[in-house]
Amino acid sequence: MKISRFIFILSVLAILGCTPRVKTPLIIHWPEKLEEKNEVKQVLGHVIDLVPTCLSAAGVEKDDQQFWAFPGFDLLDATYLDEASDRTIFWEHLGKAAARKGNWKIVSEYPHDHWELYDLRTDPAEMVDVSGLHPSKMENLAKQYRQCEHEVGVKTKYD
Repeated sequence: MKISRFIFILSVLAILGCTPRVKTPLIIHWPEKLEEKNEVKQVLGHVIDLVPTCLSAAGVEKDDQQFWAFPGFDLLDATYLDEASDRTIFWEHLGKAAARKGNWKIVSEYPHDHWELYDLRTDPAEMVDVSGLHPSKMENLAKQYRQCEHEVGVKTKYD
């Protein structure tokens, strides 16, 4: 029997979410299954995508709702590339919060009464806050963050 190895490497900072300003690579090595070799893809992924990706790699069928009730996308699924560009993701860690939709990203620190907005297409290092130039974009993402925060019951270290 031939053993198939699935390996992915992810930065510890990405897992811990130490800062909302993190862009880290994910390296997937699975020569027995992945046809693409030495290919770089620019895909919006998030830590919530790891469980669905591992379930897929383990061969769990997608119609098994017991296992696929997790949020996130299967990063091994090619159709993910189309869906990922339109999704909004939210995260909070140690009082630092962020939301991202496409190339737009907001960040804030507790108590989340001031948000900064970045256009990652023109400013991938998040150096220039453009919330004053696009206040409705910033407010819309902040409103979505607050809704998500309420729905999942986010508790910060200050609560």
